[in-house]
Amino acid sequence: MRLGLVVAVLVCLSVVPASAEEQYEDDESREFLIKWLEETCDVTSVRGEMRIRQYDSGPFGPTESHAKGEFAYVQPRLGYVRWVNEPRPNRRPRLTKTGDEYKVVPFSDCHLQWPNGMDLSLVDDDEQTVYRCHVTKWTSWPFEWLCTADWWMPFLPGQPNKESFRDYSYKCLKKTDDHIWIRATRQRPSNAKSTPLGHFECYTLYFDYKTTKLLAACGRVIDDVEIQYEFLNVVFDPSSWQPPNIGKYRVIDVE
Repeated sequence: MRLGLVVAVLVCLSVVPASAEEQYEDDESREFLIKWLEETCDVTSVRGEMRIRQYDSGPFGPTESHAKGEFAYVQPRLGYVRWVNEPRPNRRPRLTKTGDEYKVVPFSDCHLQWPNGMDLSLVDDDEQTVYRCHVTKWTSWPFEWLCTADWWMPFLPGQPNKESFRDYSYKCLKKTDDHIWIRATRQRPSNAKSTPLGHFECYTLYFDYKTTKLLAACGRVIDDVEIQYEFLNVVFDPSSWQPPNIGKYRVIDVE
């Protein structure tokens, strides 16, 4: 029994990224995130629901949009994400720094599937059409961002893609007895042309401090635009995953 336990611990630790100390800007983020990775080290896939809120205080704002959706992540090239516009829930309206209320505008629907490790399906549910892209041929910038499910959200409950954790540095923004907020900033390689299209430069990760569950992630495109993803009804390592059925949709191959 003891030997089995030791083997299990060693296997678990072997899949946790050996993150460099310079990734952590303070002890709070280092201690908490290492604990999070250790406790979820055996998670390789995740499925769940989400609510999305986008705020834009730019020159055409201030506007806000809401959506609800679902996602599954099995491998970087196996999974799906889908969301649809949702009217703003009955809650207190968000205000700008000057006190102006954000105007509600529709959130663009999105449905993407990475079905087999070789293709990306852009799905138009209204038109019942699938635009199938052979992403293995799209290896040049800026199209490589489409090749994996990590482009829309590199941080998910359980962090099934442990390798993507290495791409960011971390700093604790706030901690209470119940929650902790950690900023993740993308570390761009010196030879990179830019951040991959669709990636945010910076995220705020919101955790339950006691259970180490990732409750939400907020990505910031620029100072004026942020998108919040709230994760709900999460299941780790589901026994099977079924993407939304598009078997009867018309398929158009995109070269």
